[in-house]
Amino acid sequence: MTPAFEVTWGDVALCETYGLFVEAFEETPPAPKTYVVDVPGGQDIDLTEALTGHTAYFNRRLTLSLYYDGRTGDGWAQVATDLKTLLHGMRSEFTLSWDPGYTYTGRASVTAIQYLPRRSCRVTVEIDAEPWKLREVHTTTVSAVGGVTVHCQGGRRPVHPLITCNYPVTVDFEGAEFTVPAGQTYRMADVTLTEGDNAIWLNIYHFRTATWADVSGQTWASVAGTPWARIVVADGETGADEFTGDGSVTLQWREEYL
Repeated sequence: MTPAFEVTWGDVALCETYGLFVEAFEETPPAPKTYVVDVPGGQDIDLTEALTGHTAYFNRRLTLSLYYDGRTGDGWAQVATDLKTLLHGMRSEFTLSWDPGYTYTGRASVTAIQYLPRRSCRVTVEIDAEPWKLREVHTTTVSAVGGVTVHCQGGRRPVHPLITCNYPVTVDFEGAEFTVPAGQTYRMADVTLTEGDNAIWLNIYHFRTATWADVSGQTWASVAGTPWARIVVADGETGADEFTGDGSVTLQWREEYL
């Protein structure tokens, strides 16, 4: 019989593997970490978001009641032993079939094993999970020759994206401009992606747009095979004729929710 719900711990589907059914599930949502300064005789000061600009959270608590009906496997005692071996005290990513598209991370504890008539048993598992659940790790690579705008879908959790480039790249985010050195992966502390669409402008060199006068005397044949971005860019810090490579810049960020 195919279980109605499934819990996948790492790469192990618990219900399918051990003949279990999710009998009950309870979640305690992550509580916000608040910090309020008591001002005697005056209005209290809420400093909850003062440090990072957003609210931090404690872990969430998940409780699973897993029922073994005794009709499959090697018996309830062996099933209980297998679950303790796999879960108890262990940390892993896991997914819940009734919350599709999200990946949780937490540490499990087998808190109770109850023997029931007809060779069945009930196993209670508590998971101390991180407050954020992962929707997707986004990775996008673009050519930033001449400048390009990348749209990043952010989640409920504010995050700083990673950038990898083989050239110095100028970044403009919400009017703030800075340059990232070449050759490594950097965490952009000056860029905070928030929920919804976030536009980031990338350019591997400063430029001005060429005019028809700049390309006078050239023919289509003379620029055959030259990317259009190199033709329309002039007076760059790195000239179009000196530039080699495809100008690839890679951004990576996590889209997470409570």
